[in-house]
Amino acid sequence: MTEAVLEVRDLRTRFAIHGASIEVVRGVDLAVAPGEVLGLIGESGSGKTVTGLSILRLAPENARVSARSIAVQGQDLQALSDAAFDELRGRRLAMIFQNPVGAFNPAKRVDWHLRQVVIRRQGQDAGWAEAARAALIGVGIPHPDRVLRLYPHQLSGGMAQRILIAMVLALEPDLIVADEPTTNLDNIVERQILALFRRLQGRLSAAFIFITHDMSIAAALCDRIAVMYAGRIVEVGPTAEVFARPRHPYTKGLVATALALKHKAERLKEIAGELPNLAAPPPGCLFAPRCAEVMARCRGEEPPALGPASHRVRCFRVEDA
Repeated sequence: MTEAVLEVRDLRTRFAIHGASIEVVRGVDLAVAPGEVLGLIGESGSGKTVTGLSILRLAPENARVSARSIAVQGQDLQALSDAAFDELRGRRLAMIFQNPVGAFNPAKRVDWHLRQVVIRRQGQDAGWAEAARAALIGVGIPHPDRVLRLYPHQLSGGMAQRILIAMVLALEPDLIVADEPTTNLDNIVERQILALFRRLQGRLSAAFIFITHDMSIAAALCDRIAVMYAGRIVEVGPTAEVFARPRHPYTKGLVATALALKHKAERLKEIAGELPNLAAPPPGCLFAPRCAEVMARCRGEEPPALGPASHRVRCFRVEDA
């Protein structure tokens, strides 16, 4: 892989809840290259969103984040003060949220928001109106002058998401984290936003983390996939390879379900059971209680990441193979 824009080593996030400390992100390693889209996949509660928020220092106040290293283009982000990090976030680092309306000041028009973006990027507001119009046109919004005069409450969900994407792209950041940006949209608008992402992919020089629970979206957009379960990445590899030859039993279940949905099967394949209670996690592999391929060893030992660097899997079955 080309030299990474983002490198994360041993990221851990704990939440203080009712006097207990619960680790919900458990030793995550990530690397994303320029122009690459890494899909972070897993069911709800697997730790995907918390991982993105932790990297960008947006985790809730009761969270405690630590890592061996978090670096963007070689710069150690952990060494930065909160004030210095705030200067970086919103210029070199950006996030696209599930609920786009929540990213806007409801009392300010769209033109005000895009003007702030231009000022933040170039240090002055010269030419901001032209830059704002170009940003809206770039994400397929017709009549940009009319849209610039609208308030957030006057925007549909799809329009708000397009404008948020335009704002992020106008920053020209090094890293973009998109947290399930189509979840709250209807099917037609979702397809339009995904088509927009596909068109923009060729223009992106940023490293891109796309968080989703939908394997079909990941297959359409992502260069590589990192599958997350109970706070750990259990498989990471090229998208085509992970879909064609999933190696972790959890990934196999996700792929089988995605294929059943795609082919409109009468009976969906499902993964039995549910995520473990991370306040009292079971010993060994956390997927063992749900795994159809479980061995005695799995219940007492936690598997390390195995396999070649291009396709790593946390499963003893890989070692046996």
